[in-house]
Amino acid sequence: MNNEDKILNLLENILENQNQTNNRLEKLEEEVRGLRVQTKENTDMTKALKHATDEIDAKVTAMSFDVAKITGEMVAIKDDFTTVELTTINNWKNIVELKKLKLNKHE
Repeated sequence: MNNEDKILNLLENILENQNQTNNRLEKLEEEVRGLRVQTKENTDMTKALKHATDEIDAKVTAMSFDVAKITGEMVAIKDDFTTVELTTINNWKNIVELKKLKLNKHE
């Protein structure tokens, strides 16, 4: 094999190696494109989940205020019932007194 053949053989090997490197590079670029698409989808989904979580947090906060308001109203209703009960007891006492007076008057 002469020098020209050796050089030609080396150049062919270099060209083959370069083609293999180019093929691997193209595959890597394709993978990177796929990863970018997936990353964008993941980012969009994360943003949507964050937005949904913010909405849920706002609703929970509103419901907490509603529960506190209802609790206060229930306490007020209990107080009203206590007042009604005490008034009813006093009314029954007065009715008993009046019945006693009526009975004593007829005797």
